[in-house]
Amino acid sequence: MTAETSYTANIGEWYPNTPAERAVNVVVLLINAVCVVGNVFLWCVWYHDRTLRTSIKSLLILNISFFDLAWAIFQVILKSWNVYHGAWASGVWSCQANSMMNNICQAVSMQTLMLVSLDRWMSIVKERSSKPADTYIMIINSWIVAIVFTILNVLASGNRPILAASHTYCDPDWMAPKWGQKAMGYFTIVCYVSFVLIMSFCYLSIFRKFRQSVAGLRDMKTHLSSTGARSTLKSDIMDSATSAGTADAVGSNTAGGPLPKDLLLKAGTEEALVMSKSTLNRSAGPEERALIRKFAILVTTFALTWGLWVFLILIPETVTNRMSSQVPDMLAAVGFPVNAAATPFLFILLDSRFKSAAKSLLRWS
Repeated sequence: MTAETSYTANIGEWYPNTPAERAVNVVVLLINAVCVVGNVFLWCVWYHDRTLRTSIKSLLILNISFFDLAWAIFQVILKSWNVYHGAWASGVWSCQANSMMNNICQAVSMQTLMLVSLDRWMSIVKERSSKPADTYIMIINSWIVAIVFTILNVLASGNRPILAASHTYCDPDWMAPKWGQKAMGYFTIVCYVSFVLIMSFCYLSIFRKFRQSVAGLRDMKTHLSSTGARSTLKSDIMDSATSAGTADAVGSNTAGGPLPKDLLLKAGTEEALVMSKSTLNRSAGPEERALIRKFAILVTTFALTWGLWVFLILIPETVTNRMSSQVPDMLAAVGFPVNAAATPFLFILLDSRFKSAAKSLLRWS
């Protein structure tokens, strides 16, 4: 079935769902409900904690959460109606609205996830803490880019999105042999690949900085122990931590503290001086493994959930001018809601500030 036939056929009677399509619709509805709960909880955590409310860094995370929440609420309403009727029963207007909401909300979400990694890289690796104005500019820029991207997609497709093969969502007509639509398709592919590469580069650079910082502190401690320089321990350790880019990272770095926190907390005490080299080695190992785990989860979640749609739908339809088959489309239909649903929980679990605030809100010790 061609894109034109699919669109024209759907103007009148919408396709009734097969049992498999109904199952996918129900699964996506439940995932979107989880997304709503997760993002509402994230906002409650932010509002509950005064430190988070006054932190400019939190605005990037809230930017993702706001658009994911808006998208999920729209999807819950739309899916509930379609699941109840057992078909895409909400009409052509909802297909157009669904396509535009997908474009604008997910464009902001993808951009901001990439900007979060860049912000961490600048703060930790380049030792340049972003100013509040920089954060505001990044957020506004993500809105502008998303709006322009959505408008260009609407113009390229003639505001005629098509119902996907799974009959569960609507997408721009990537199959249309028009240069404008093809350009938007290839541009979207380049953006996805670029975002994955940028995020991977930033987090690998942060991890390398972490290892260099740990090695530097280990060497400095060995030197202090051999020379018996007790009086300068506190200033030397704090100077080393600052030069390693950890003054901004400890307590505020959402990727996890890049230096062993117990060493900084004990700076200037007798215990810090007599800390053995083996103790420092033991503390560095878990920190490194935790950092690797956090980075791997963030990048892998982004790459896989969005990759399903890019590699199973966007690339085949853009290159071959043919609609993807139903099974890959069903996988893609589940993929990007999973990303939106997982993101708030990942930030709460992997960000020490949000994690401690969430425990406080839930009265967990």
